[in-house]
Amino acid sequence: MLQTVISQTGIEDAGLVAELINEFIESGELLLVEIDAAYATQNSNVIASKLHELKGMAGNLGFVAVSRCAESLERSQERDVPGEIRCQLEELRSEFNQLRATWTKSEMC
Repeated sequence: MLQTVISQTGIEDAGLVAELINEFIESGELLLVEIDAAYATQNSNVIASKLHELKGMAGNLGFVAVSRCAESLERSQERDVPGEIRCQLEELRSEFNQLRATWTKSEMC
């Protein structure tokens, strides 16, 4: 994963890239909690803002699956389709958790 992000970002300092990935994971977890809370209260402005932030962060690091899920969820949220939003939010969380697990495993090796 580290090499993939290095090639995506053009940053050759592996330590810096590892730090960026760790920061993304920490920030992403917080953003997902904030998105869940905003969904529970139907705060569409917060949902849109946090999804956009997560999408951009993921895209900048080359985490395409997470970025695409966030983008798809943004579109569903704009159309206001509650059942679709809940399903896509679960998919986004799953993609994020998979990415986090892959990173954690690669750091241990």
